Amino acid sequence: MFVLQAPSFGYSVWVGTHATPASVLESKDQWVLTASSAQGVNVHLAGATNTTAEWKNIVQTYNAPARASAMIEFQPAEFSYETFPLRPPLETVLQNKFNTASNNGFAIK
Repeated sequence: MFVLQAPSFGYSVWVGTHATPASVLESKDQWVLTASSAQGVNVHLAGATNTTAEWKNIVQTYNAPARASAMIEFQPAEFSYETFPLRPPLETVLQNKFNTASNNGFAIK
C-alpha cells in the first residue's frame, strides 16, 4: 500500500492562552508538542495572575510562526464611541494592544 502525505491547507491549528497559569512553565513536557505545532496563538492575557515575565515565557514557548501570527482579545467596550464618549479613543486602545504584543514577544496579525 502506498500512502501519500501532504500538508492540509483546509485548516490552521490555533491555541488559546486564556487563564493559562504560570505553573504550565513547570510542566512544558505536557504541552510543548502542541506549542511547537501551532500555527497561531490567541493570546488572552487575562484570567490568570501571571506577571509580565511569566506571560512572556508562556508565549515564547510557542513556535515562531505561531507567535508571528497571533490575535488578541478586543472588545468594543474598551474604546469610546458615540454612546460611550468617556473611554479612550480607538487609536489609543489599539496602540496599547500592539505595544502589549511587542512587549510579550508576539505579533498581532
